[in-house]
Amino acid sequence: MDELKSDQLPKNIEAEQALIGAVLANNKTFEITVLNGKVTCEETSKEADSEMNITSFTQLVCGAFTLSEVKLRADVKIKGNENFINNFFTKKPVYIRETF
Repeated sequence: MDELKSDQLPKNIEAEQALIGAVLANNKTFEITVLNGKVTCEETSKEADSEMNITSFTQLVCGAFTLSEVKLRADVKIKGNENFINNFFTKKPVYIRETF
């Protein structure tokens, strides 16, 4: 996976925090780690801090919805560090143009 540069990260993320999230539709668990301004995402066998289907996860990652909005859905279970998730996945304008 490509690493993000520190200037691409939200400014309020503390170093050395990790989020373990399961994307249930893919039946895999991934660990997202922020360390010294770099973000990595690796498959893991650790217990998940959060669980959601791929639709909810994608909308959270892309910034279409906040964690507060996403966690209202039945498929979303947050068992871990909500502060980290809120700071890492921020809501922002989304523009997707598809042509076929």
